[in-house]
Amino acid sequence: MEGQPGAGASVIQRMRGDFRITTPVQVNRSQDLVSRVVCRAGVILVAEGRGRGPRDLLGAEFAGSRRSSATRRCTTSSSANGEGEVPLAKLQSTIMRKRRVLRRNEVDDLYRRLAALGAMNLPIPKGPMPTRIPRGGKIR
Repeated sequence: MEGQPGAGASVIQRMRGDFRITTPVQVNRSQDLVSRVVCRAGVILVAEGRGRGPRDLLGAEFAGSRRSSATRRCTTSSSANGEGEVPLAKLQSTIMRKRRVLRRNEVDDLYRRLAALGAMNLPIPKGPMPTRIPRGGKIR
């Protein structure tokens, strides 16, 4: 899965425990994305991609998540092989080692509050659907 968009999110989805993931909350043209995980450790933002793109997306989402979870803990993690980033193979153990600061009912409240902000609209081209598309049939 290394190098695939959404690899970090799929690792977190397969983890045991109460990890509520929203993916993607930020995305750009080059398929860099940011996923939000709400768990007992607070809000964890996981960025995936190459170069500066994921860091910019992470900064924008960090500000929004921090505002909505005012007194709660909000941390960031970038899954890649660069300096200061967590390799995909160590992402699960890194998240599991985070200190738990929320109670179970607080996780529910925080998740509902962040879900109320709305989900990310994927960048799908707008406009009318094309009607003159060849659909199967014999090629002459």
